[in-house]
Order: sequence, then structure tokens, then C-alpha cells
Amino acid sequence: MTSPALDALFDQDAGSLAPTGGGAEPFRRLHERYADELASLSARLAAKRRAILDGGWSADFSDREGELLYITVREARPDVVVEISPCHGYSTNYILAALSSNGGGVVHSYELTAEVDGVPTEEVIRGNLLADLPGDALRVVVGDARAQEIPPAGVLLIDSAHEDHFAAWAFETLIPRAGYVLQHDLVVSSRDHYEPKGWRVGPRESSFVLEALRRSGRTFFSAAAGARHLHGRDAHLVPRFPATERAILYRGHQPSAGTRTLCARVLAAHDARRRALEGVRPSRLEAPAGDDDFLARCIHATLLADLGYTGAELRSLLDETRPSPSHELSSGELVYYFHYLHHAGFWRELARALLAGPRCANPGFARTLKRTRLRDALGL
Repeated sequence: MTSPALDALFDQDAGSLAPTGGGAEPFRRLHERYADELASLSARLAAKRRAILDGGWSADFSDREGELLYITVREARPDVVVEISPCHGYSTNYILAALSSNGGGVVHSYELTAEVDGVPTEEVIRGNLLADLPGDALRVVVGDARAQEIPPAGVLLIDSAHEDHFAAWAFETLIPRAGYVLQHDLVVSSRDHYEPKGWRVGPRESSFVLEALRRSGRTFFSAAAGARHLHGRDAHLVPRFPATERAILYRGHQPSAGTRTLCARVLAAHDARRRALEGVRPSRLEAPAGDDDFLARCIHATLLADLGYTGAELRSLLDETRPSPSHELSSGELVYYFHYLHHAGFWRELARALLAGPRCANPGFARTLKRTRLRDALGL
């Protein structure tokens, strides 16, 4: 089921991460609509979170993200919610509370590990739920989600392996069959801009998802923007888990041809790395044939560097992997490009990019990335 109120939130551009401001007032209205429910739930969950942590379990999902999840489930009124992965069950509380308020629905939660410190995973999750939540609406499935028959979801929560290859799998298999997607650890708020979460360690889930959304022409709403939009209007809620707001919300959709190309390149590179670790090295790795996709070439050249190719093999790819002067890099492309230059050992090219270019659709983030990488290079 679609919700015009949720659709009105999607105002952030996936290339620049900049919001147009169009989602601010719709979000404030939605937050106000559920203010009493959120106030009650936040008070109960504050005590539950303390009990979860005291029990030695994890509760890393921040409460502003949880409130966005709750509002999404309340507004979309899904028959089925899919959660990948619930970890120890804190986020599951928000889903079940919303389903209970809706008067029905089930959540299928997929968790990789069978046990946590010797305790069965399902027992851990159920033990960390608020006592008045409908436990019979929860279906816990243990094992790799990629091997399961996952149903279409009105709301899909992804808080799982934060790698680009896992995100590529999700874009091929889950997101086309979802109504709304809330994905964790994607965007954080800096002083004067938004940026991909975790970019310092290289292109992972955040860079991939943002670039995939850009290629499909999709906008999104971030929990970080929601926190700014409220301007303290959530002060009536019990003090919550203090964390950088990281989740984003967007509509499920069929990926564009450009997004499918990106998925294919990332999955192929992941498979080549996996096989190399098993001792199966390819005799040759062909560059994307006739491919004018800058990022696909970048991913291919990075793979060659990771597999130990050096010298002329890499040098021959440098000119065609360099972005053209007219190309303005998206936030995701910028992370992939700098990661490529570093891993390939193109220090002169890296220094040139740090000091002069390339152009980026997110200038605030570009300044931060270059300043940080320059400090790293100088050992400061």
C-alpha cells in the first residue's frame, strides 16, 4: 500500500545528498500525528533498551531511526514486513508496536547466526521484546537470507552486511518487491552537508546504495534530515539512544539499466575476490567491453589492484578510468574513485585529485574527503 504522506518526504538527491526542503513540513506533520504513540513507546523502550544492554545484548539501532521505522509501518499499513537483520531484536520492537497499532500484519525477521553466546537467536530476540507486543506476529528465520524464500514486503528493513555486494543482491532481489525500504547505516549529517556513512574505509553499502538510487532516478528521506527538521519538537520524548542518524527511507522500485550494470560489476568483482581467496585466480580479467560507464571501469581497475596486478596492466587503464572534465561525480562515485586511486598506488594522480579535482555534486563532502585523505597522506 502506498502512502502520499510518506511519498511527500522523498526530497533528498542521491547524487548530492542535498534536500530540497520539500520533505520538512510533511515529516513534521507525520511526527506530530504519531506524537502520543511515540511518547508512550519511547518511555517503554528506554527501560527495555537498558535491560537489553544489561543482559549483554546489542541495541545499536538509534531511536530516531526507530521512530521513522514506526511511522513508516503505521502509514504504509503493510500486511508483511521483512527485516534483514534483527540482530538482538531492538528494532523489531518498533515494527511489532506499529503492527499492533495497525491491528494486524506479520514481520519475517532473517538473522544469519543460529546462536548468540550459546543462546538460540530466536530466544534472544523474543526475550528482548516488550511484553505487550504480539509475539505471534513475528516469524524468525535463521540462516543466510540470500538462501531463503523471502516474501514481498510492504515495508523492508535492511540492517545487515554493510558491503556493496550484499546491497547489490538486495537491489536485484528484494527492493523490486518492496513497497518502502528503510536501510540502515547509509547517510550521516555533517556540519554543512550530508555524507555517506563509513566512507573512510572505502566503498561499501552506503556508496553503492546512493549511486544505485541516483542511477534509477530515486530520491530518499534520511533520518538525519528528519532530526534537523524537528528543531527540538521531539523534546517531549524520553531521552533516546544518542547516535548519528544513519537510516534512509525510499520507495521500492525496479532498478534502471544503469543500476543493473552497477550490480553486475560489483557482484562479479566480489566473486573474483572470493575465488582468489580460495586459490582460484583468473587467467585474465577482461575490462568491461565497450563500457562507457566510469564507475564500472573504476570497479574493474580496483579489482585488478586488489588481485596483485601492477605496472603496465594498471597503468593502461588509468586514462580511461579517469573521469572526464565535464563529469561531475556523485557522492558515491567520489568514494569509489578515491578508493581506486589509493589501491592502485597512483600517488601522483591521487595528489592531483586531492588538490584540484574532480568536480563533485556534493562540494561539502568533497572538501571533507580531500582534507581527510590529505591528512592521511601526510601522516597528520
